[in-house]
Amino acid sequence: MTKIARYNDGQEINAGDFVKIDDQWDGVVEEIILESSEAWDDYWKDHGEGVMLTGEAFGRLFVGLIENELVLKRRR
Repeated sequence: MTKIARYNDGQEINAGDFVKIDDQWDGVVEEIILESSEAWDDYWKDHGEGVMLTGEAFGRLFVGLIENELVLKRRR
């Protein structure tokens, strides 16, 4: 069974989604990182599963799925 990254409301996280982070910043989901992702063993396993975001206020930011404070604003 393939794992799916989800927002707290249960919706699936997709690359390209426009999100609000911690009720402060706007960003876009650039990449979803799961155990099945390329480079998991070389890099990501030390950081855990999550999403890579891009945003004007912060550049690039990795947010782990456990501390997921992302809210979907709209789909691309």
